[in-house]
Amino acid sequence: MTITSLYYERTAETLIKNLQKRHIEGHYVSSKEEAIQKAFSFLKNSELISWGGSMTLAEIGLIPALEAAGCYTLLDRFQGV
Repeated sequence: MTITSLYYERTAETLIKNLQKRHIEGHYVSSKEEAIQKAFSFLKNSELISWGGSMTLAEIGLIPALEAAGCYTLLDRFQGV
């Protein structure tokens, strides 16, 4: 574990604790792959999914993963669909 990754983990722990005080659930993952798996863990087949222009979703590859899954209805505001 690098110093940077340790810093991110500790910062996330603090942030998650502060979110819990406001009754908001937070999760920490250490890689893009884990983030995609975590996102899929919240979804059910045949759900309607849209997003508000999040660059993070595109950067981690979640949008292509959702498209490839083929079991969701996606509303992509950039495609006007």
